[in-house]
Amino acid sequence: MNGVRERKPIVIHAAGETGNQRPIPYHLRIGVAGHRNLRDPEAVKQAVERMLDEINSILQPQARTPLSWTIVSPLAKGADRIVAAAVLKRRPSTLEFYSPFAVDEYRRDFTEDEDREEFEKLFAQAEFTRCVVAEAPPPPPSPDADADAEAQTNWRNRGYLRCGRAVVDACEILIVVWDGGASRGLGGTADVVTYALKQQRTVVWINAADPSQPPRLVVGWRPGSPPQTREFPRTAKELAPGYHQLDAYNRDDAVRSEELTPAVRDTCKSLRDHAVAAGIEESTINAILDVAAPHYARADRLAVLYRNRYFRATTALYYLSAAAVTVVVGQVLLFPNAVWLILFEILAMGTAVALWQWSRQAAWHEKWIHDRYLSERIRMVLFTLPLGLSATSSEHAPKRTLAFYGGPQHWLLSAVHDMATRISASGRLSAPFSSSKRFLIDGWLKPQREYHLHNSRRKLAATHRGHRLGVLLFVLTLIMAVLHFAGVGHAEGDHHAAGVMRPDAWITFFAIVLPVWGAAMHAITNQLELERIGERSKRMARVLDLLIERAEETESADELRDVVAEGLQVMGTENYEWWILLSFRQPVLPV
Repeated sequence: MNGVRERKPIVIHAAGETGNQRPIPYHLRIGVAGHRNLRDPEAVKQAVERMLDEINSILQPQARTPLSWTIVSPLAKGADRIVAAAVLKRRPSTLEFYSPFAVDEYRRDFTEDEDREEFEKLFAQAEFTRCVVAEAPPPPPSPDADADAEAQTNWRNRGYLRCGRAVVDACEILIVVWDGGASRGLGGTADVVTYALKQQRTVVWINAADPSQPPRLVVGWRPGSPPQTREFPRTAKELAPGYHQLDAYNRDDAVRSEELTPAVRDTCKSLRDHAVAAGIEESTINAILDVAAPHYARADRLAVLYRNRYFRATTALYYLSAAAVTVVVGQVLLFPNAVWLILFEILAMGTAVALWQWSRQAAWHEKWIHDRYLSERIRMVLFTLPLGLSATSSEHAPKRTLAFYGGPQHWLLSAVHDMATRISASGRLSAPFSSSKRFLIDGWLKPQREYHLHNSRRKLAATHRGHRLGVLLFVLTLIMAVLHFAGVGHAEGDHHAAGVMRPDAWITFFAIVLPVWGAAMHAITNQLELERIGERSKRMARVLDLLIERAEETESADELRDVVAEGLQVMGTENYEWWILLSFRQPVLPV
């Protein structure tokens, strides 16, 4: 093939120690809001079906990633049920039912037999139910019937609004069947649309007044004005960024099969050795390894690969910029007649621009933090499932200490949840207390502590080297400035010499260039967050020390579960904050 070595794609249709694995499926979460009383329900049904077909046609050509559908709906009459029923026709699909009140209270909304039967039929298909109840209902009836009715109406409207917002929070695409007008009461469709736009959800509008119109994306709306819209997306990246990212992960062949297979075997051997030493049965550990080990090894290898590319690109960008300044200053001061040297400045700047564009287009930074986060979450599953704990349980979810930021994409969390569910379904997860204790401490907590100790020393050592070099460059710059101020090399005879022979030219050259290189090194340290990550690892090692002590002191499985649950939350929070911290460190072009 013209001397180019072809990469062998990773085959991902089977599990085991060969490095082959099933692709991670994507759970497309669709929410719905819309009018209850529709002018033409049949036309709306057809519009919804067309729109779902269009979504499927945009995503499914990337057939490497299986697509499953989740509809989040309050199942009110009209739009809620039409969209829910249409999504449930897709396979595989699930319904999550969000109720504004306790379900029996919500049933009071449906007074007609046909209306109630339609609700019960869909409600029976719900795999998850959440009652969004934030306040108690109004007090019992009083002599003032009008006041009672108003209080009841206001209470229910507040419930509808809270429920609509909860649906928005739980979905990535919100389908609205809407006439484009203002709400006729608190909690109406327009209120939900306004909230969804603030939350930066993808809002797909089906015009309830004319469902035959093509669906549009709502990008803005103000009362009294028609919705601001644009055309429906034509690419997966625009429509569902999470699907695009997961499909890129499933398709990624940057780590070849021949490299991945030994990594999977090493992972399996390491965990089996810890399990055997702890006395855990082979069937228990195999149930975990068969599903999770190939994904862990692959995510870990990809994270290392993209981290290295990102680090090298970031370092090169700043050094190329410093080199460009060095060339132009040297040409002006030392070689004024060698104008051709400017070509090296142009080459350095052009290379920096090309590298910056390449790194952003290839998404090395994004892939690094996604793959690392995924591998760390899978690692938690590998060690905690034998104790009956799930790293994906909301009970052990990381604290959202940086609540202003969105956090990792939901596909990262759902991917790990799928693995944990598949492993748990095998029914082979059981281990004695003493075995689980040794497996968790020796296989998980202690290695994590050692990693953070090593990482802290490495990052802080690199930071200190950079600081010392920066101080050296600062001192040298100060010396050059003092020499320049003192007039060293400014003798009249020196000015008749060529630039390269003039001491003052060299002094000026270093006085300008040394701070440039010092700034470049400081920018690299800052961009890679070396000091902050080093300090975080140091603190994390201390926290893990305390967890290990507490785990060693446990005398029952329940006590051990409590310690491990705390460990899951601590490590999950650390991973979450790491993701947030590094997500703002995309490669930048030094200017």
